[in-house]
Amino acid sequence: MIRFIITLLVILSPYTQANDDYLKVLNQFKSACLEKPYSSCINMLKGTTEARQLLANTLKLMVLNKEFSALYVSTYGEEAFIEFNDAFKFNTSSIDLSDYNLKSTSNTQFTLKDVEGNTLTFENTEQGWRLNVDKSLSGVAVKEAKQFIEYSIGAHLSLISKIETSLPVDDAFKLGGRYFTVATYDYFDEKTKIKLDEVFASKNIDAAKLRQDMLYFYHQQNQ
Repeated sequence: MIRFIITLLVILSPYTQANDDYLKVLNQFKSACLEKPYSSCINMLKGTTEARQLLANTLKLMVLNKEFSALYVSTYGEEAFIEFNDAFKFNTSSIDLSDYNLKSTSNTQFTLKDVEGNTLTFENTEQGWRLNVDKSLSGVAVKEAKQFIEYSIGAHLSLISKIETSLPVDDAFKLGGRYFTVATYDYFDEKTKIKLDEVFASKNIDAAKLRQDMLYFYHQQNQ
């Protein structure tokens, strides 16, 4: 589920199979959904408020992850970043748009599809071309993904702010790991959750406080 949400970021890559009209639409989407202020991305989406916000947040997370990764490397070095990433997989990834093929096109709509059956459907509305998020997120558990993405955005923002104020590398490593574990906690089975609860108790980790911290930073960037 989470991987599919991230695959929506394929639109960041060059699309060489489409004609200039499609390229223009995709480039407009890229510009609106990657460059701050992020609020401009919402205007390029069509669908329910919840689904539109989920995709906009996913795109925010992609940008923040790049910023965090660059900051971690420049502050602590490449080797430290590799160690951090290998331990927590605290990153997002994009799939090249060449994995997608143009399946259908008309004056009002065009659809891209990959070998796994994931689709991106753009529609021509009175306000211009928009990505139909409801169709593109079909089958994705939006409510479950919503929490994970919000926690992840908050975690990135928190870590970035702390690293910028001279957080020691060991503390950054530890905090990042705790954020990652708490953000993904609900996706584990009950047996694993019990083990994690035991670890939290033994190390005096306040999972509720960590969740509050992540949500605080998430909501701060929306003000």
